[in-house]
Amino acid sequence: MVTVVTDSVACLSPELRTRLGIAMVGIPMSLEGTQYRDGVDLTAAEFYARMGETITHKTAAPSVGDWLDTLQPAVDAGADGLLVLTLPRRLSSTFDSARAAARIVDVPAAVVDSMTVAAAQGLYVRRLAEDAAAGATLDELVQRAEQRRGRYRLEFVLDGLQRLAATGRMPTTLARFGDAIDVKPILTIGAEAQIRTVGAVRGVQRGVERICRRVLDDFPEHAPGRAVVSHALLDDSARALAQRLRSERPGVEVDVALFTPVMAASTGPVIGVAWEDPALTASG
Repeated sequence: MVTVVTDSVACLSPELRTRLGIAMVGIPMSLEGTQYRDGVDLTAAEFYARMGETITHKTAAPSVGDWLDTLQPAVDAGADGLLVLTLPRRLSSTFDSARAAARIVDVPAAVVDSMTVAAAQGLYVRRLAEDAAAGATLDELVQRAEQRRGRYRLEFVLDGLQRLAATGRMPTTLARFGDAIDVKPILTIGAEAQIRTVGAVRGVQRGVERICRRVLDDFPEHAPGRAVVSHALLDDSARALAQRLRSERPGVEVDVALFTPVMAASTGPVIGVAWEDPALTASG
């Protein structure tokens, strides 16, 4: 059977990974000079317990050795092929190190740029892992990965701009002004794996409402589908949003997940929704 492999940016819980046999590489993080692997040495919950502190952090792409430490055990456990799905090549060299490692293992291995991040990447990986568990070959999985790429949507709203400014992605003066007047940007990841702004609102709850409306508008009233509400430090809002989506779209399976610390370290508190194109579920 083919084993599906991804990185920790995909926001997949340990329980889900175990159930579907998904192998994961933890993105390396440095917090106050101490090295961790996201989701391996440091869980999302442990990271968020420290997020109120003023901490310095750095992230890096997994090395070829990091990938081999995950790929080889899958081969040793009996995988006859490997499908590796990574965060976008445009955002990280993770894809390149995964591809280099894939050339070393002794079974056929394909590496695919997911062109998305966070829970949208997780939904993409999950569908392919289910196909692998049902007996799909590596060639079939690669074909389906190409067909489905770009069919997973993600929007999220930031509850503060100071951490974003600290990364250099926003001028500090602009971040302070935005926080002073309670402006919250709504972000998405576009077709070319570019994170871009799709709107701005006064107050995070208005951002949540706007994202909720987009999801509800995408799914017909009784259509099946999948969505994931992900968050960092906004648990009550996330659970309320998930409950509303379940109530208004009972055919849609809605999960709640913690936002990847690799991104939340730069965004601060955040809440968003990832959802798949309803046509994917309709077509099986």
